Amino acid sequence: MKKIKLLQMLGILLITFGITFLNFEDFSFKANIRAYASIILGIIMTLVEFYQAYKLKK
Repeated sequence: MKKIKLLQMLGILLITFGITFLNFEDFSFKANIRAYASIILGIIMTLVEFYQAYKLKK
C-alpha cells in the first residue's frame, strides 16, 4: 500500500471540506468564501506535495 504524506492528506481533506461547504444555490464568491479558499488551498498543497515527490524521483 502506498503511503500518503501529510500534506497530500491535508490537501485532499481541504478539497473535500470545501466542496462539502459550498452553497449550491448561490455560487457567488461572497457566499462561499470559506469553501473557495479551502478548495484553493487544498489544490495548492496537493500539487506542491506531488511536485516534490516527482522531483525526488528524477
